[in-house]
Amino acid sequence: MQTTDTNPTAVEGPSTPTTIDASASTPDAEHEPVQHAASEPHPPASRPPRRRITIVAAVTLGLCASGALALTTPMDPLGWCFALATLGVMLRWVGARRTGLALLIVAPLLLFVAASPYVAGALFESLESRYPPIPVADTLHADVIVVLGGGVSAAYPPRLHPDLGSASDRLAHAARLYHAGKAPRLILCDSTSSPMAELLGEWGVPNSAMVLETGSMNTHENAAFIADMIRSQRIEGVLLVTSALHMRRALATFRAAGIDATPVPTDFEYVHAPNRRTFLSGVVPSAGALQSTQRALHEYGGYLYYQLRGWIK
Repeated sequence: MQTTDTNPTAVEGPSTPTTIDASASTPDAEHEPVQHAASEPHPPASRPPRRRITIVAAVTLGLCASGALALTTPMDPLGWCFALATLGVMLRWVGARRTGLALLIVAPLLLFVAASPYVAGALFESLESRYPPIPVADTLHADVIVVLGGGVSAAYPPRLHPDLGSASDRLAHAARLYHAGKAPRLILCDSTSSPMAELLGEWGVPNSAMVLETGSMNTHENAAFIADMIRSQRIEGVLLVTSALHMRRALATFRAAGIDATPVPTDFEYVHAPNRRTFLSGVVPSAGALQSTQRALHEYGGYLYYQLRGWIK
């Protein structure tokens, strides 16, 4: 019994498996995947991921499309709204969902505001109220009446006579001034001056009292051509007849060209008609209000453009 208890083999037994386990783990550690991964070369950092290239290309395409839509119609709210919506769709497609969603929300809200009759009326009134209407009897006498073109179209088939548009009040008011003896001559500007002269002839203005200026394409050229004509003929008093919406830019352009013209606005579109508008009709968007907003913004943008070009002092 004592011999069995003092056997050395039973005491050394536990150290033997410990030695074997330590030596057996050495070859396994050499084949760990961590050591192999550390020895592999890293991919080149200069090569961007394919998704990043797609996002950059999509955003660039969206910006180009939106910019083209906005530039072709710089003062058209509908064009800007469509451009914002296009950019919003592109941003959501490439993953910028929050920014894209924000643009998709802003676009219809902007269109709603621009098409509101209250907004259109406020813009029109801010321009037309600068130069209130002058009764014919109170209009000063002058040497010539300058009528800026617009509102009259030629008698293209199947028309038999010149067609009157919304701004044809310019022509009718010029006839009133002539028949009231406010000036002995009229200068008709714009490429549509021939149908303008035809209508004035039907309204009793003789051809000898009319001078046609057909070379101008915009208000700046109107003023430049008229200035040369006035200097050569030593004309002093000038009555400038145009729409009230257009008068601010037209008068500033003529005065910058050296013509001390008297403004005679007409064609007032923002009127205070009784029982014409309710609260609901002023809030609900309409195509007519959107067009009016675009025209008012066109005048504000045109005035700024003329200032940048140095055509208005």
